Amino acid sequence: MIKLLILADDFTGTLDTAVQFAEKGISVRISVDPEEAQFDSDYEVLAVDLETRHLDKREAYTRVYKIAKRGLAAGVEYIYKKTDSTLRGNIGSELEALTVACNQEDVCFLPAYPQAGRTTKKGVQYLDGVPIHKSIFGADPYEPVRYSLVSEIIGETSEIRTRNVGKDELESLYKGKKDCGEVMIVDAETVEDIGLVAEFLSRKRKLKLFAGCAGFATYLDRIISFKHTELINFPGANKLVMVSGSLNEVTAQQIRICEENSGEMLGRFTLKVLQKLQEHYFQSGECKETLRIIKEKIQNNEVCIIDTFDTEPGETKRIAIEQGLEGMALGERIADNIGELIEIMTKSFPEALYLLTGGDTLYGYIKRHKKAQIIPIREVEKGAVLTAVKEEGSLLFMITKAGGLGTERVVENVKSYMKARTN
Repeated sequence: MIKLLILADDFTGTLDTAVQFAEKGISVRISVDPEEAQFDSDYEVLAVDLETRHLDKREAYTRVYKIAKRGLAAGVEYIYKKTDSTLRGNIGSELEALTVACNQEDVCFLPAYPQAGRTTKKGVQYLDGVPIHKSIFGADPYEPVRYSLVSEIIGETSEIRTRNVGKDELESLYKGKKDCGEVMIVDAETVEDIGLVAEFLSRKRKLKLFAGCAGFATYLDRIISFKHTELINFPGANKLVMVSGSLNEVTAQQIRICEENSGEMLGRFTLKVLQKLQEHYFQSGECKETLRIIKEKIQNNEVCIIDTFDTEPGETKRIAIEQGLEGMALGERIADNIGELIEIMTKSFPEALYLLTGGDTLYGYIKRHKKAQIIPIREVEKGAVLTAVKEEGSLLFMITKAGGLGTERVVENVKSYMKARTN
């Protein structure tokens, strides 16, 4: 029976939270369709991708409310609302939906992820010591973060009550009126801080609703008792195919570092605007030469990188607007085309390891295979999740990460891990 329900706003977030449990031998089931999510299973954790990151706040509220209600009716004991580590998306409306669905229970919200440089101090979210709205995420071309005070970010999409709780004020979590639908924002600057919060919560009144990113999720097994099982074995691979749907500067730097260190062993192909924006481009007759070049690069190199960066700044967005594609529609079109490309590549090179960057990149592939079993295995490094995709007897291995996560040498680290497992 499902003990913990994880609700995430994108697929990458679903995986990097679910893997925190899988690594510890806790059975996890992943669903990419909330309407089809199965609660009658022997898994301990059910992680559901709601795809609410880019939705209107009212639609995001509705999706969270409905699945939370279903979970409670099915006997789920705990719910974890996974939020973006840089606090993008409909944070407030989704937390409000959770509390309303759960009879106005309070939510313990710990948004820090110190391993990735995300910290919370006096209710303010920082990235590497810089207030989040002044970081690179404040300059995001599609989804800029406008505030750093967590309560203000929540207030953008909800009027739900909030309260800041310092790391030395944990006792205040239990003061005041109980279960009035309040979001308690808890500070944390180190992994030790998060551990202390989890330890405190395990000794006190059993809260049922939690929220945060993968950083807090790592410690939930100190609060909740789980059964354990065995992990899937990754046999290694001889080829690494990186498909990047992210435009984040962090990803750009990771690719540059990989190019500097790989030399002649690396092939790279940057998708042109037409290949990103034309509907079903990779199912059209126009793609034959493009596919021939990409397949040749994969065949002849140990590492191949396929990316979506513009050759001229802002080129894709400008042309997309001319075509009437903006916002969510633009992101979906690019993700769909990338998903079609990944499907073609996996059929031609099923034994390769695929590194997929960007929240919508893997989802563009997975939503074409909704019956596939998605099994998180482990983190190769923080934020880079190794996953098995099992369908009709076939088994593919993919590593996913959000565009803004990972070390500068993440591609090199993945390659080393891949080769070490092969030997």
